[in-house]
Amino acid sequence: MIPGALFLILIIFSCSPVYGEEILFLHQDKTDDGSYEYPRHEHFYPHSGLFDLQEFRVRYRDDHYFFDFTLGAITDPWDSFFGFSHPLFHLYIDNEEGGSTEPVKPVLEVKMSSDYPWNRALIFCGWWIMGMEAGEEWRSPQEEISWDSPRPPSLEGSSLKVEDNTITLGVEASWIGELENARYYVLVGSYDPLENYYFRPVTPEASNWTFGGGEEPEGNLPIIDVLLPEGVDQRAVLASSRPVLQPVGIPDPALIGEREVMLLLILLGLGLLGVYLYRTKKEF
Repeated sequence: MIPGALFLILIIFSCSPVYGEEILFLHQDKTDDGSYEYPRHEHFYPHSGLFDLQEFRVRYRDDHYFFDFTLGAITDPWDSFFGFSHPLFHLYIDNEEGGSTEPVKPVLEVKMSSDYPWNRALIFCGWWIMGMEAGEEWRSPQEEISWDSPRPPSLEGSSLKVEDNTITLGVEASWIGELENARYYVLVGSYDPLENYYFRPVTPEASNWTFGGGEEPEGNLPIIDVLLPEGVDQRAVLASSRPVLQPVGIPDPALIGEREVMLLLILLGLGLLGVYLYRTKKEF
């Protein structure tokens, strides 16, 4: 019979998120907090949720970081390489001294907080994954498409997979560096292969292929969703002429509490196991 202490340890380790994997950060976003009208074409069905980021999670396992992006809905009407057609993600990470407050391309018309300049950027859609360091020049992965090589190159060692309504981006930890005290900017747009930087335009009136609700005939901010700190009004931020974004990144107290409880349970189990082994040795 398995002793009670050992049985407790097995249960804890089988249920614990820290066994073989560590959750570094978790941020939940409000649902339906966008202000733009969806394009009218049937390919954007169900015309909601496709760009609505509801949860962002950062995990570490096997020398890789995994970034989970949970959306309201995910569809793939255009048969992408990675299983999702619509969202275009810009993930900026501040995890070192220095960096940049400008996005990869100023066409976004936003700036990052000068207190938290970014050092690494991951830009990806259903067809490719780009990894960039602050100060590096943009080079579109689609420039390298040819008849002989129709698939754009992606960041070496990266991966993308879709499960239910969650897109998971995997990246080698050695490329990113430490994330213990990292801050994150997460921007979501709509992928459009015909635009220079692949953001689907926003116009005053929605059409089959553009969003509606813009203030100007062209040049409206093409960001459909963005993660912001608790209490910050997304609509007010994105309505600004050149918004300065604040990152997310302060660990969730509930997440910290969960780790502490699991650690205490593990220590308790180890202590009980030690007592059991000591008594068993004395009996023999």
